[in-house]
Amino acid sequence: PVAFTFLFIAVAVASFTLAKPIRQGLFLKEFGAYKLAYAYVAVPVVLAAFVPLYQWVASRVGQRLVFSGSLLFLCANAVAFWWGFTFHRRPWLAAAFYVWVNCYGVIAPVQAWTFANAVFDTRQARRLFGVVGSGASFGAIVGGLLAQSLVGLLGTVNLLLVLAAMIASAALVVNLAWRVRRRDPRPITRRRA
Repeated sequence: PVAFTFLFIAVAVASFTLAKPIRQGLFLKEFGAYKLAYAYVAVPVVLAAFVPLYQWVASRVGQRLVFSGSLLFLCANAVAFWWGFTFHRRPWLAAAFYVWVNCYGVIAPVQAWTFANAVFDTRQARRLFGVVGSGASFGAIVGGLLAQSLVGLLGTVNLLLVLAAMIASAALVVNLAWRVRRRDPRPITRRRA
């Protein structure tokens, strides 16, 4: 599960790193920098509504389903934004996408670390979280390189499809990791001081 957890964290961070320049470009083109304050105010309002709903669903369906289900939902959101920007461009889409990316930037890393916490016990976490956490650095580098290299080739709006594919791959990684996860059967022994 170490490799899968590393990948999940890397993809979560890479997808958010890729989403940020898309968000900036679309919002600033539509509204300019002075309207950013309104988007920042909307983020906690949306999260305040989303978090209790997320917790309610998680308590009823379990972590595996809520992780993969929410990732697939977020993937569908990215595809819907691409469709909207491509075929039915409206000014409010840029604002909605800006808020969505900021919310995604909170949700995805929290999910990744919650997953890591579910996969490893305390003893394993002490030993492995440095390696697993390096996935965040790797993901940030990959996400930045993808944004830089693909924007000229695909265009800003079409990067949303790359973002959707990355989020879908995170859902796949979660499901694969959940299948192979195993807890160490040895009891944890305490050291004497």
